[in-house]
Amino acid sequence: MIEENKLSVKRDIVFKRIFAHKGNEEFLREFLSSLLNLEIKEIEIMHDIHLEKDVEEDKLGIIDVRAIINDRSIVNIEIQLENENNIIPRSTFYGAKLFTSELKKKEEYQTLKPVIVICILNYKLFNSKEYINKTVTVLENNKEYVVNEYLKYYYIELPKFRKESKDYEDITSQWLTFIDSENSKEIEKIMEKNNTIKKAKEELEYLEGDEAFKRRVELREKYERDMSSARYHGIEIGAENKNKEIAQKMLKEKIDINTIIKITNLTKEEILMLK
Repeated sequence: MIEENKLSVKRDIVFKRIFAHKGNEEFLREFLSSLLNLEIKEIEIMHDIHLEKDVEEDKLGIIDVRAIINDRSIVNIEIQLENENNIIPRSTFYGAKLFTSELKKKEEYQTLKPVIVICILNYKLFNSKEYINKTVTVLENNKEYVVNEYLKYYYIELPKFRKESKDYEDITSQWLTFIDSENSKEIEKIMEKNNTIKKAKEELEYLEGDEAFKRRVELREKYERDMSSARYHGIEIGAENKNKEIAQKMLKEKIDINTIIKITNLTKEEILMLK
């Protein structure tokens, strides 16, 4: 349970404020260098001006982190706390959209920048023991032959990571602990080994004292709860209307009302009102 006044880095708005805020480039550089096993000499964060402004409420939908690394690849990071059963098509769509948006009129296809999409998930996605899964496109009969280097996807499943024996020497593990953990002792351990994470923790503590920012986090959470509730009740209403349609058809066929009750779960009064 999160302590009072503590912010969770897993919240997308908090994650973006820490990793994509101007001046915090070293946080993202170190995390990506370790995860992608890549030396990152240059990193340009694609700043979202909406997040930098003090607005009263945030209804931007997806809050992600985007950056260009070594002037040749675009990286997009998204955090999803709840399983909405759409992360594969959703990440595929945004990856393809980022890829094609780079091509301007009369430019050659060779100018397109490769895109790497990283999805940090607070739920299990695959029936595999690995908590980091990377996709590659290979030939069916020659799986060692990688065909497409232009679109890559990383899916990080935090529940699996929590069950792992933490390797406090591994930088990727250190950053995932910082992102996921609500255990202050765990955070202290990685801060002793990683000064960059110590700086990131200081940034988080600063935000925890920023009442305006915390208000924005609260508004974001409320908006997400409202949307979730609306989707849930929409499904509920849809199922109820469908059952009423079925009941009407059964009434026309003069089917016994008790049978209709069993099939549709409607009350006797609700069914009689449909006559």
